[in-house]
Amino acid sequence: MNITSLIEKKKRGMKLKRGELEFFINGVISGTIPDYQTSALLMAVYLNGLDVEEVFNLTDLMLNSGKTLGFKETPLWDKHSTGGVGDKVSIILAPILAAMGIKVPMISGRGLGHTGGTIDKLESIPGFTPVVDLADLDALLEKNGFFIISQSDEINPADRRLYALRDVTGTVDSIPLIVSSILSKKFAVNTDGVIIDVKCGRGGFMTNFARAKELAHMLEKVGSLFSRKVRTVITDMDQPLGRMVGNSLEVIESIEFLKGNYQTDLKELVFDLVTIIQKETGVSCSIDELIHSGKPLDLMQSFIIDQGGDGRVVDDYSLLPVAPVRYEIKAEDSGWIDLIDSKKVGEALVTLGGGRKEVGQTIDHGLGFEFLRKVGDQVDRGEVIAIGYLNRQEDKKLIPDFIRVCTRPVNKRSIFLSSSPVFGATSI
Repeated sequence: MNITSLIEKKKRGMKLKRGELEFFINGVISGTIPDYQTSALLMAVYLNGLDVEEVFNLTDLMLNSGKTLGFKETPLWDKHSTGGVGDKVSIILAPILAAMGIKVPMISGRGLGHTGGTIDKLESIPGFTPVVDLADLDALLEKNGFFIISQSDEINPADRRLYALRDVTGTVDSIPLIVSSILSKKFAVNTDGVIIDVKCGRGGFMTNFARAKELAHMLEKVGSLFSRKVRTVITDMDQPLGRMVGNSLEVIESIEFLKGNYQTDLKELVFDLVTIIQKETGVSCSIDELIHSGKPLDLMQSFIIDQGGDGRVVDDYSLLPVAPVRYEIKAEDSGWIDLIDSKKVGEALVTLGGGRKEVGQTIDHGLGFEFLRKVGDQVDRGEVIAIGYLNRQEDKKLIPDFIRVCTRPVNKRSIFLSSSPVFGATSI
């Protein structure tokens, strides 16, 4: 058996056996398969897909490529997003659930393509580390009720390598690769269940509802083969989520949320996801009252400190890196905003240096955008509708036109495109 034969086989749309996938994963981990051949097989999978059995086997091999984690604490739940622009929900959700007594042992990833990553955002906090000794995780979970760590050489090393290569080879939006990546990370921890936010729209990897629905089905199907509880929702990613886009800026918005200062779309999503998990666990309390009690914010600060970060950022945002130049983006006409192209926003951030174009690239955590108005808002000509945080004034030339204003009123819409088990939207 050799990697070339596997590439040829999948290139022709043939099914890969478990032993062949095991050979591939072992080669990725050991480094005996070079990146260019791994990338070739990823592209063949991207073009010809994997069936459910292949995805199950790949997921199982990936999650068992390193150590798996077991915790005695209950209930244990996790959350994942398929990748969005301005999506800082994991950072907000974990301390809220922990404050309710729902434990959240979270393994998260870095940015992929034009979308941001939870780990990159948290690393904008001075001193914060997502790499924690596995022996310390029990204590962190008991103390704070949650932790957020990255994959390591110990936990799911196969996904860590494949994730980085997908980011720079144009294979990010492959449904089988998305499913195996998500579930291999999540199932490496013995949670009771995981809720997965499938992003759909310009800024998501699933740009249309049919593909988002296909992804949600496969996530739930493969999850059931592992006898694990997987819940999915499909949400709008045509425009950025919340007000901020960019690593340190999204940390600020997350902290503000935990102080009770909500953006409408972000509140709708966070509150719904929390309520779904409440129904699954039987835990009941007012989310708003809990947040205003200050307990989630206190847990957030403790979490930051215990993972090496400067906990003072909760009260002093000046400790976070924010690019020095504020470039004002103004409405060219009066009317209503009918488009904020989230993919262009994410791509602009990458171009500026706030995301990666190649494996291992260092990113600038202080770059980003702040949206003062969202789709459906009425604006006047010359009004400042967004702010770009740049290192140099001339970098404004790298920002495309990603906001459109029209002359007719535009309705605001729900963040949910389907399947809210709480509020009875159309089931997938």
